[in-house]
Amino acid sequence: MAKYKVKYAVSVIFATWNRKEMLERSLISYEKQTEKDFEIIAISDDCTDGTYEMLRAWQKKLDIKIITLSKEPGKWRDCSSIINLGISMSRGRVCILTQPEVIPGLDVVKIAAQTEDWQWIGFKPYWLQQEIQDKIDLYPWREFGPIAFRQHPGFYDLPSVNVTEEYAHRSMENHSIWQSWTIGAMTRKTLFEIGGLQEYELWGTVDVDFMHRRAILEIPTITPMEDSALCAHQWHESPRHMEASMAILKTYNTREEAILCNL
Repeated sequence: MAKYKVKYAVSVIFATWNRKEMLERSLISYEKQTEKDFEIIAISDDCTDGTYEMLRAWQKKLDIKIITLSKEPGKWRDCSSIINLGISMSRGRVCILTQPEVIPGLDVVKIAAQTEDWQWIGFKPYWLQQEIQDKIDLYPWREFGPIAFRQHPGFYDLPSVNVTEEYAHRSMENHSIWQSWTIGAMTRKTLFEIGGLQEYELWGTVDVDFMHRRAILEIPTITPMEDSALCAHQWHESPRHMEASMAILKTYNTREEAILCNL
């Protein structure tokens, strides 16, 4: 088990690389959470855009632990081992694993705190297209959370930034199970039992791998349907090379294979 005892209901864990403006929007929503018993573990992966200084300023408002890493200039790497580091240093009973560009719904921490062992709470994120991102501050998301983006004209008819129709807003809201870990929660106990996340050589494969591992381990996914649980994934250029990432994914045939020793 972790070397730290439980101190908080929830630990919010993310790795960030030069996402200062997007991360600050997310922190605004964390400040407004209905559940206040949480810590944030922010892992700065050699940021050069003032992210560290911004996080230091936010420590006056939120309980934020900052971990700074260094890496070879210009080198992308998977964030799995970085998130594992955050899990190992966390002191919450439940860990929310997320990304800096995800704006959480205002009840996300409250709902995550109710997570039981051997289950995954998968929050559904809207994918903000460039059209919405350019106008993001026209909507009262600071007051109401990501549900405010529904006010965009034609919100449900905008083309998805993803390749499949299931990620379009009109389809996403009909999903009763959301599998991805773009933002999701699991107890720290369970994370240690399954060995945390799997590291790959290419950026961005962790979410696909973790989804498959959870299926093999028979960890049920529970998707909150409350409006206050909906999140927003801000638009950004992605370094992910999906075909190459998918090509190197491991396959798991047994529960034993799906349990790792990363934590």
